[in-house]
Amino acid sequence: MEQIWQMFVISIYHMVTTEYYYCMNYEETAEKYFFSGCNCAQSVIMPFAEKFGVDTEKAFEIGSGLGGGIAGTNQHICGSISGMMVVGGWIFGKWEGQEEKVAMTAFMNELYHKFTDKYNESTCDKLKAKIGKDVISPYTKECFVYVKKAVSILAEYVK
Repeated sequence: MEQIWQMFVISIYHMVTTEYYYCMNYEETAEKYFFSGCNCAQSVIMPFAEKFGVDTEKAFEIGSGLGGGIAGTNQHICGSISGMMVVGGWIFGKWEGQEEKVAMTAFMNELYHKFTDKYNESTCDKLKAKIGKDVISPYTKECFVYVKKAVSILAEYVK
């Protein structure tokens, strides 16, 4: 099983480091990741990784446990939102002191509310119910609508 997993990671890594992926916009890149087997969080994080000096393999690892409502439980925060918060941290950058911490928190809240204001939900199970999907399965292709929204929000801040 571990060997199969390693082969999957290697194939995704090689696929996404080809020049083809670099000529697409963030949403197109997220779509390629998502429909190649990455979870929702990974699909939000990975298109922005190189821009912030993070290699795609590390970005893949960072998002591994965040998909499907945290560890595939379907009960917690949507992986697209979790991924958005990771990239939001990269966008905001290092902060020091209380004033910058408050500014960072405000920025993260802004990202969060741009997503939740559209869907009025933030948990995986409730978001899946909105698209009529079985909440038992942690990863469904219809969830791409949420990945795309999170990526489009982030793209507003990254040029």
